[in-house]
Amino acid sequence: MPHPIDWSASHPRVGKPVKGGTSGGSPLKTGVPISCGSHAKSSRFESRRGWRALAVRMSPEISLKAGRAVLGAGLSSAVARLIHVVVVASGGALLAGGCVGYSLAPEPAAQALAENGSDLADLAARAAAVTASFASEAPARLELTTLSATGAFYDPTQCFTSQREDQSSSKLEVTFDACNGPWGLSNLSGFLTVEPDSDAGLTPDQQSLKVATQNFRLDDAEVSFEGQAIISSDGTGRVMTWKGNINGVTSRERAFQTYAELTLTWQLGGTCITIHGTTSNGAVFSSSISTVVRDLIRCDSACPEAGEVTIMQTSPPEETLQVSFIDGMDVSDFNAGGESNPIKLGCDL
Repeated sequence: MPHPIDWSASHPRVGKPVKGGTSGGSPLKTGVPISCGSHAKSSRFESRRGWRALAVRMSPEISLKAGRAVLGAGLSSAVARLIHVVVVASGGALLAGGCVGYSLAPEPAAQALAENGSDLADLAARAAAVTASFASEAPARLELTTLSATGAFYDPTQCFTSQREDQSSSKLEVTFDACNGPWGLSNLSGFLTVEPDSDAGLTPDQQSLKVATQNFRLDDAEVSFEGQAIISSDGTGRVMTWKGNINGVTSRERAFQTYAELTLTWQLGGTCITIHGTTSNGAVFSSSISTVVRDLIRCDSACPEAGEVTIMQTSPPEETLQVSFIDGMDVSDFNAGGESNPIKLGCDL
């Protein structure tokens, strides 16, 4: 009697409890999750990406059945796993219908790095974009009345409330309650403070903001951050440099921390914002991660419309790979060692 393949042995991250994540011992989410209904953009991915769409919709159960059939023919489990990878890569005839769960990546370490690095860069970009929304009201001067008017950019009505910390304070206390905002920002909840900072050393067209929050919800991720922003105005154009420390738990329930330096550009009344810069001194569990963000464009979708993130694991074993964002889709691919592999993005889990 052939023995079934033990996927938890060949992929040790599968089913393991989160280290340093949320309480309750939730398993690490790994591989390429495919959901039922909530990610309709996957059909766009199929039409644009061909065999990779088939690859990401393969389930472990289907490939296990194929592997067991091979084992029944007398081949080893190692050969069966190889055939599983080949079938997925070739986009063979096995296509799962409906909700198929998680498709295991052939290289778990690279898959984890792609997931963690892209999540880390995306969360930093979203935190900076929340800050940018406070500098998107005309007139350009960032006063408390102007900052309070930011609520007009968020839906539903009354999800955004604000008040002065006290009568002598220049700090605005803001509460978000399941708000959806500009540039694909969605399901924002939590308490945030924002205040104009000193203009000392700035040019006449520049202003500064400080923003801070604890346990702020960005969709299914929870973040705490403190950031300083310098905003330059040129007519309706805005350029913001944002520097800050961010930590929390990603939508995959993985604890993280990083420092980000990002530049954001947008037009008042426009629907998109472009982000580039770096994250450094980052960590997800025991892995040290830095990223370089290039031309990340956020518009109406939860995920970026375009852009690329180079991800570097700076702790041994060192590795570098790239993740591309395409048309706001929640599924993309990453390149590691010249090979393209599918990835489920954390921006819309």
